[in-house]
Amino acid sequence: GLLRRRASLEASFAEARRRGGLTKAETDALAGIGIDVGAIVDRVEGAHGEGALAADRSSRRWWSGHRAFTPGAKSILEKSLRIALGRGDRFIGQEHLLLALTATPGTVADTLAEHGVTHTAVHHALY
Repeated sequence: GLLRRRASLEASFAEARRRGGLTKAETDALAGIGIDVGAIVDRVEGAHGEGALAADRSSRRWWSGHRAFTPGAKSILEKSLRIALGRGDRFIGQEHLLLALTATPGTVADTLAEHGVTHTAVHHALY
């Protein structure tokens, strides 16, 4: 059912990137102590341009055509491999990656959960 929610998911991920990768829970926790993340983002973007806090890696220079995985991406790939091996699969598929993403705490898992895509729901739908 994710394909039907693609536009909504993309908008949620774009908003998370705009907040500098802060999860909704982190934003709510900061609001609880009087820090308005939205106002801070607006001020930073007003001074430095739209998307100033977004983690944009496109401007980095690379010494070769090879792009190394970030530590977070390596972790997800390793978790996907463990899930695939645990299921007896001889490949890492989209389902393994999605399970790994939903099982790892952070912005991606929180954003997916806001749309009803939790590890339990994905596991139930797949298996």
